[in-house]
Amino acid sequence: MLATDVIAAAAVSAGFDAKKSEVHGVAQRGGSVVSHVRYAEKVHSPLCVPGQVDLLIAFERLEALRSAHFVKKDGVIIVNNREIEPIQFLDEPKPYPTGVEDFLEKKNFEVLRIDASDLAKKAGDVRAANVVVLGLASRILDIDERHWTQGLSQILPAKILELNKKAFAKGREAFPL
Repeated sequence: MLATDVIAAAAVSAGFDAKKSEVHGVAQRGGSVVSHVRYAEKVHSPLCVPGQVDLLIAFERLEALRSAHFVKKDGVIIVNNREIEPIQFLDEPKPYPTGVEDFLEKKNFEVLRIDASDLAKKAGDVRAANVVVLGLASRILDIDERHWTQGLSQILPAKILELNKKAFAKGREAFPL
């Protein structure tokens, strides 16, 4: 949800109209949180239309697979190198699915893989992994870096802002597009 807030704040800072939506579902019980952010000159709905999303950010591998239907043909999917066992596997353990990114690439998506936890540790705190991913996203979305910095400053408490700016920079440096 932090990522949603930062993207929307950066878009507004850049002069766009931005709308966001968050579906928490059963997140507190191990389920997914799904967020949508749309920005343009004028946005009428916060919900994304399947098959029309330019960029999907997945903070976990299976989340990329679950939400790939939203991405347009030749769209970009950022996949964090993280595996969280689905809650359904607790009662009846199964092997974690492999080849998620390869499968998505075969569907003609551009898949950018990132080890956000490792880069966040290098920035100073593994908990900043989501901001590392935002740094990578900032290389793809049409929002100038200064607006991302403004969004981070607006959303994050001052005591963790500098750490998160470092994490953001690690994500930007990960893929010099």
